[in-house]
Amino acid sequence: MALHVALDHLEHSGSYVSILFVDYSSAFNTIIPDILIKKLLEMGLSSHICCWINDFLTNRPQTVRIGSYFSSTLALSTGSPQGCVLNPLLYSLYTYDCTSSCAANYNKICRRHHVGGTHIRRRDGL
Repeated sequence: MALHVALDHLEHSGSYVSILFVDYSSAFNTIIPDILIKKLLEMGLSSHICCWINDFLTNRPQTVRIGSYFSSTLALSTGSPQGCVLNPLLYSLYTYDCTSSCAANYNKICRRHHVGGTHIRRRDGL
């Protein structure tokens, strides 16, 4: 659909299309719980739920195994657990305020680990 919109837009004289592909494959590891909780409280989420999410994301024990050897345990307080079904939701809420001040038409495509989009704006609108 986004490709069709972009190609249709290019039919107009003086128009252009910018395309940005961003790899979010490690995005869930960048969630800082304190910042997420602050944003969730600002959105009106109950403090009880925010405390649960904070407990879920902080002081998670991690151990690395190589062959039959185990590392010492390290407590993680950044990111979210690998494979957690809440990761996309938590990351979306974490980045909800990352908006553009540019008046343009945006189309977003979300695939397994990539988000792509088209930014469509007329050349004379610069």
